[in-house]
Parts: sequence; structure tokens; C-alpha cells
Amino acid sequence: MWKHSVANVDWDRTRAGTVRWNFKLTARSRAKLGPAVTVSMPNAWVNNHAINAPYGPHPRASTYNFHGSMKKYNRKGSSTKHTIRTKNKITFYWLVTSHSNPRAGATRYITCLVPPKGSG
Repeated sequence: MWKHSVANVDWDRTRAGTVRWNFKLTARSRAKLGPAVTVSMPNAWVNNHAINAPYGPHPRASTYNFHGSMKKYNRKGSSTKHTIRTKNKITFYWLVTSHSNPRAGATRYITCLVPPKGSG
């Protein structure tokens, strides 16, 4: 788990090769952002190539466990499907906006190397 003042992120890789993540706002963030937020992933990269982000905007309660997964991806501007592989470098960048205060928001990113299948 990657702990941070904005959100804690946990992720793993299944035996089938899918990368799964959980993005959970901290109590500190929830206090600043209020009871409802929208979490999106406007940017993501694999091996330093921008990809079509695998997570669209999710308006939910700030206590929600924002989660998602990815096994295949497209580089931006390409229709070619690529498969996540062991030791790929993935960067996910999340944007959090408050529903009660349009000026309140936060960002969080992680960069990791993809572990072997079934590690997690």
C-alpha cells in the first residue's frame, strides 16, 4: 500500500495479468473535500507513453473505495491494444474535486513497476 496524506492506494496483479487498484481518500482529505467528490484519472502512462486513461469520472461519497482495473491499454492517438506486462512502468494520476466546494480539490499519483502475474 502506498500511503499519502491525500489518498492511500493499494494494487495488485491477478494470475490472469490484470492490474487492479483501490484508491481511498484519507480522513484528512474527506474533511477538506466534504461528503461528496468526483474522482477521475485524467492522465496515465505505461513506459512513459501517455495512454487513454482507464478510469473515467466517478461521482461518489468521499468515503467510497474508488477502484478499477486494467489488462490492456491503448497509447493516446493509437487504436493498437497493448497488454500489461511484468516490469512495465505504470503511472496513474488521479484528480479529486469536491461537490460542496468547487475550489477544493486534490491530486494523487503513483508510479510502479508491474509485478509478476498472481503477485498481490
